[in-house]
Amino acid sequence: MSAERPWYVYVLRSQLGRSYVGITAALLERLDAHNGLRAGGAKATRGGRPWRLRVAYGPFPSRGDAQRVEHAVKQRRGAAREQAALPVALRVRP
Repeated sequence: MSAERPWYVYVLRSQLGRSYVGITAALLERLDAHNGLRAGGAKATRGGRPWRLRVAYGPFPSRGDAQRVEHAVKQRRGAAREQAALPVALRVRP
C-alpha cells in the first residue's frame, strides 16, 4: 500500500431497513457524518437516521480500487450487499 490512508467500501442500514453504500478513508468519522453528528454526510442519508454500519470491505490501496468495489456492491440489492463475496469484509454485529 502507498503512504495514503487505505480506503474502505461500507454498507449502512437505516432504522427503516434502507441500505446505503459509500467509500471512505475514515469509517467512524463518515458514519458520524451520515448520522448528523458531524458536518458532511450524503443527502440520501438525512432520512432514516440513525444509520448503522453493517459491513465494510477493504482496505484498498487507492480510491479507484475502492470505487470499483463500490460499483459492484451497488449492483446488488438488499441483504446481498452485505455478503462477503468480495475482498476482505469487516463484519459488524447487527
